[in-house]
Amino acid sequence: SEMATCVPCEEMSASLPCGSVKEARAAFLQQHRAAYGYKSWLDANYDKELGVRLKGQRYLDWTGSGQYTTSQLQAVMTELAGAAFGNPHSRNDSSLRATREVAAARQQVLAHFNADPDQYHCIFTKGATEAMKMVSEYFPWSPGKNASKSSTSSQFIYTQANHKSVLGMGAYAQQAGAQLRCLNRQQMQDWLDASDATTNNSSSSSSNGHDDAACDDNNSNGNGNGNSNA
Repeated sequence: SEMATCVPCEEMSASLPCGSVKEARAAFLQQHRAAYGYKSWLDANYDKELGVRLKGQRYLDWTGSGQYTTSQLQAVMTELAGAAFGNPHSRNDSSLRATREVAAARQQVLAHFNADPDQYHCIFTKGATEAMKMVSEYFPWSPGKNASKSSTSSQFIYTQANHKSVLGMGAYAQQAGAQLRCLNRQQMQDWLDASDATTNNSSSSSSNGHDDAACDDNNSNGNGNGNSNA
């Protein structure tokens, strides 16, 4: 379920003491405080921005869909009430206003990822699945010179436990001659740790110690079957 109702302490199982949640939170903050909560903004604003609408529940499905905040609703309503927005592909005043807003949104996304607008384009899609399909269809995959692994070929690296749409990207990569490599969780963590330790040489660290992780035909065909448990 995507909603989790808070349970009073007296109703909790004896195997889960009431203080365990607070203890777990304290341990989490001790390890991740610097990266958590947008510099304390989340804790300070959670109740008024979202908690008041959940009425004692906790929303957990953030990877499936984010929740809008109260301030976002207020800002949208203020903007819509104060101006008319038309089809961004037309040329009347309301349409030109919409065109400017869409262009500004694209620039904000590129700036967030520090992406040079001369090299990158921001394309809005209806969801992550469509976005991944588009990337895999248009990515300039480089095929290897032969059937063996080649440093000149593109590599599509993914984890065993993954979304079917990610595995589907592998089908496009494979058709274009790219190499597919499937990593388990530990191998992926080792790769990320190695990349962090050698930030000035990330390309060499990405292939360090993972020759045994090359996918065979049974788990790299990109059809969503394979070894994925997602």
